[in-house]
Amino acid sequence: MRKRTAVLGAFGAVAVALSVSTSAQAATWTPTEATKYANIRECYRATCASTGVIFPEMPVWWSHYAYNDAGNKWYYVKNDNGNTGWVYCENVTAGC
Repeated sequence: MRKRTAVLGAFGAVAVALSVSTSAQAATWTPTEATKYANIRECYRATCASTGVIFPEMPVWWSHYAYNDAGNKWYYVKNDNGNTGWVYCENVTAGC
């Protein structure tokens, strides 16, 4: 029994190490700043539900961006309150 526990423990340690490494790579956040009051949205369209807000000069971090079918650039962001979602490019200093 002890050998099995040791083996499972070793596999568990490897799984944790891989998990941490993968998460660190996936969570690359670039700092920017809000330029005006805006909603953080569930998707990259103005009609999507709000998940939070940003205010002028509020620190914001973005991880990636996308263009919607109208050709508008949206950033996937997080704010100091832990809200995440999409913000239109004119609402942050990262720009269009």
